[in-house]
Amino acid sequence: MTYRSAMPPPLPADPTLDEMRAHLARVIPLHAAFDGWGEAALRRAAEQEGIDTGHAALAFPGGAADMIDAWFAAIDDAMAGALPPETLAAMPVHKRIRAAILARIDAAR
Repeated sequence: MTYRSAMPPPLPADPTLDEMRAHLARVIPLHAAFDGWGEAALRRAAEQEGIDTGHAALAFPGGAADMIDAWFAAIDDAMAGALPPETLAAMPVHKRIRAAILARIDAAR
């Protein structure tokens, strides 16, 4: 089974805060590794993606905690997308566990 890393979903021309949050959730960690989970990482991610930094801040009103929650949600979504129910249903339990672990690791990259 092949897994693919979840890339940020493409943004519409006039994205909602939820769409910005989902998009930036995959980009902020790349900057948080150097800047920490704060305003600097959010600003750099928004600038990289061409998103107004003020609007990006509104997408994460709880600051770092919201950024981390959004990142985990993005990983969860990518993992679920990589493992459709019909695929899991056809696997024995030990292969489901292995597939889930590999999908989670891949999604977190």
